[in-house]
Amino acid sequence: MPVHSLAKETTFKGEKMEEARIKQLEITSASFPARASFIIVNSQATLDRANEFIKGVKTYRKGIADLMDPAIKKGREAVAENVSIKKRLDDPAKEAEEIVKPVITKYLVEQDDLRTKAKEELEQDAEKRFEKAREIERLGDKKKAEEIRKTETAVAAALPAPVKAAGTFLTKHWTWEEEDLEKVPRKWWILDRLAINKEVREKKGKTDIPGIRVFQKASSKTRI
Repeated sequence: MPVHSLAKETTFKGEKMEEARIKQLEITSASFPARASFIIVNSQATLDRANEFIKGVKTYRKGIADLMDPAIKKGREAVAENVSIKKRLDDPAKEAEEIVKPVITKYLVEQDDLRTKAKEELEQDAEKRFEKAREIERLGDKKKAEEIRKTETAVAAALPAPVKAAGTFLTKHWTWEEEDLEKVPRKWWILDRLAINKEVREKKGKTDIPGIRVFQKASSKTRI
């Protein structure tokens, strides 16, 4: 089948291409890489044959694009419309959530900090009591040492309970922000590839960027 007739001969059922037709196109497409691997260009004749092959492939691809792109575009338009509707319906609720969420987070952080501080103080106090109990026990008064340990347990049990809200919990993670770029080690730098590409396109072989090698990379293009 000539590939240029692809768009005309392909039919749809509803919004879906016939399965048999899809299979046929898949077989045709899958044959191209194997055929391409046998192409050698070492003369005008082989160049012409290779050129005809690539023109046929590009014609086939244009036929696939003509066939599928309208349906893809229609699908994208439907998606875009639904995304727009969702945005109108969801944005006010999202705004409300973003107003309340920091308020809740602030309170949970405050309470968590208070509990952490209380826990640290209790642990420090417990360590002192434990050391005192050990010292008294070394002096032979095991009964008094045991009373001190019991007191220590009671104090530890007095730790404030964590603040809870059904379905809401506090999470913490480490992050970062730029403070002094000049102090950042080189291994953490990232090249601005967009800026470099723009510079190379404009200045070509006259580009002068220390540490960057500028060179030409060749490729061929075929028009149908």
